[in-house]
Amino acid sequence: MSQTATDEPRAAKAHDAKFRIFLSYRRDDAPAQVGRLWADLGRGTQAVDGFAKGTVFKDVETIEPGVDFRQAIASAVEVADVFLAVVGPKWLSFPAEDGGRRLDDPGDYVRLEIAAALERAAEHDDIRVVPVLVGGAEMPGVRDLPAELHEFAHRNAVELTDARWDYDVEQLLRWLKELARRHQRSPWRRIAAAVAERLPRLPSRRVAAIAGAGLLVAVVAIAVVLLMGPSDSVWERVADDALGGPDSQVMNTIVDREEDLRSGGSRFVAAGRSGSAGSWDAAIWTSDDARRWEVERVAADANQEIAGLTRVNRGVLAVGWDDSRGDKDVAMWQSEDLREWDGAALQSDEAGDEVVYRLNTIVGGLLLGSGWHAGEGDDDAAVWTIDADAMTADRVVDEELGGSGRQHMNRIVRVPDTGTLAGVGVDDDDAGVWLSEDEGETWSRAGAQSSLGGAGKQDIWDATPTADDEIIAVGREQSGNDMLGVTWHTSDGETWERGEPIDEDAPVQLRRVFWLQRPAPDGTTLVVTGLVGDSAAVWRSRDGTSWQRDPGPSGDFDSDAAGLRAMRTRDYPLIAVGASGSQDDEDAGVWIRKEE
Repeated sequence: MSQTATDEPRAAKAHDAKFRIFLSYRRDDAPAQVGRLWADLGRGTQAVDGFAKGTVFKDVETIEPGVDFRQAIASAVEVADVFLAVVGPKWLSFPAEDGGRRLDDPGDYVRLEIAAALERAAEHDDIRVVPVLVGGAEMPGVRDLPAELHEFAHRNAVELTDARWDYDVEQLLRWLKELARRHQRSPWRRIAAAVAERLPRLPSRRVAAIAGAGLLVAVVAIAVVLLMGPSDSVWERVADDALGGPDSQVMNTIVDREEDLRSGGSRFVAAGRSGSAGSWDAAIWTSDDARRWEVERVAADANQEIAGLTRVNRGVLAVGWDDSRGDKDVAMWQSEDLREWDGAALQSDEAGDEVVYRLNTIVGGLLLGSGWHAGEGDDDAAVWTIDADAMTADRVVDEELGGSGRQHMNRIVRVPDTGTLAGVGVDDDDAGVWLSEDEGETWSRAGAQSSLGGAGKQDIWDATPTADDEIIAVGREQSGNDMLGVTWHTSDGETWERGEPIDEDAPVQLRRVFWLQRPAPDGTTLVVTGLVGDSAAVWRSRDGTSWQRDPGPSGDFDSDAAGLRAMRTRDYPLIAVGASGSQDDEDAGVWIRKEE
């Protein structure tokens, strides 16, 4: 159930840019807990800066006769910033009049509400969908839900227990208040509010007519220029003792736990290695604001490194490698509180290194590791299917992943249009592309094409889907002493086109590409990190075809080949992590891009 929204959700939202909560629940499931939660949320957000008056939407039964309830639900979801779906003991099984489950009815209110929220989250990523478990209920699995609600099973839940209700609700409110604070600081929220203040209060049909004519878009664009000014942003390096030390420290990855703060722990988690060459320890850094960090060595009895992190139901999962047996094996660690970590190397019976270069969190809840296996004489591309609950990683055995020369799979992404998985990397001296139609169980090479080969050597280091239903990949092409940064584009994963190379006054390598879930104020939608000579560099693009190099501290980033390895792009400011210094004396690096 939910409260009916007005006929002007977008207009009303723009005029105050306030924070709103949508409370979804089944009236006959845990009514006492729902009523208590609604009252606590109302009291907890009353008179709090950033929250709208009447913050929580509830009781869709008040929809007036003759109103399309589907549109009313969509309108209510449209103006919400957080969608709390209360799941009680009978939420899944509550019967319909025909004897089946009410949730299986396409017209069920709860199903429509959650589907609308998931659709908006998938298209715009501007709403948090949070299951709230009450009355001892358990999180439903994918198989328990209709197809359009499958993504709901992958959302991290918050549990409200009767025994510690006040504490649990206080933790939820703390997270909501922090989210509302950042919501108010968002540059796009400020623009929306400022534009709304300058526009006349027009009826909804009049606003729609203006938008249809394209004039509203023009007004917003002008407001961006007037309010934001030119893009004078620079990268600032964070100075913190926890990022340095007598040995070598490197950050390989970072996650933003914004959605998980209600369960405690730091917001930002970065991971990599710390120690001297040959005796590295897997290391975790945590921070609440990305400026003050604490470091903890996860394991100190072997040579280990963390390559990737991801949020899971039980906290955070880290994946990397361990060579305690003389060669590198896949290693996994997991923690609920970011302090105590459980896990170890997953020992393989096969000789040779098994290196997870990247942990790939695929749309649909799939976890795959990608990298290489040192087989007989040379490296073969490798894929691992990862089960976070069982803490297992099984390497896929497929002849297509090997061949003459060196094969590395550096990244796996899902092709937006077809759902096919595309793995990119190196295939001998050419850029390599492998495709899977069965969620990574079997692989085949993309057809031979000149865009992936040619004179010299080509490597693809990274790839990302974009909002235009295409994939953009980045890497390098080396011929003799010349090295150019290269981009590739595809809409189906099979046929690739090469973009214009990025050429500087020193060798160029493009190492990482990031699609911004919300475009930057200057229109940037893609960010690439890499190297120019021995210095790290960042390029920005609005369309993936033309690129502008971003100035770093004092004009250049003071990094060597370690460079910028990962970036937080979900929100602003952008945060990049990596390392700087000589190879035997690196310091972990954190850079923050200020959007003025």
